[in-house]
Amino acid sequence: MWFAMKTFFTLIIPVWYWRWITMLTRAPVLLENLIFALGISMTFINIPVEWFSIRFDWTWMLLFEDIRQGIFYAMFLTFWIIFCGECEKDQNDQTWLSGYWKWVGPIAVGSFCLFIFVIYKRGVQLKNPFYGIWTTDVGMKLA
Repeated sequence: MWFAMKTFFTLIIPVWYWRWITMLTRAPVLLENLIFALGISMTFINIPVEWFSIRFDWTWMLLFEDIRQGIFYAMFLTFWIIFCGECEKDQNDQTWLSGYWKWVGPIAVGSFCLFIFVIYKRGVQLKNPFYGIWTTDVGMKLA
């Protein structure tokens, strides 16, 4: 029952929100687009891949879970940065995502660095499950 509910709501909610946004007479503003992007990243983290784990034995699922969480957390932090910035501005100001490059840029760089770290750590653990990144000189320097 949980898989069925997760599958249904994961697919229906973003479609409903996007349909609601496109029915407006004006173009969507930055915050509406960000809420939709946050919803897409939340949908990506909630994709019911458990259906496939019933049939297949995928050793890379832990790596996939870390990547999904990283995408969601990067989008969530970006949303909050821009949301707080938009709340401080006047309603007449038309803002774009490019206006926030000073704050979103470090989030992208930090997320990319964490992505490389996770790929290195979990990628090696696919071959050797008992590997620890902290036990090697290269791993300690990378970490």
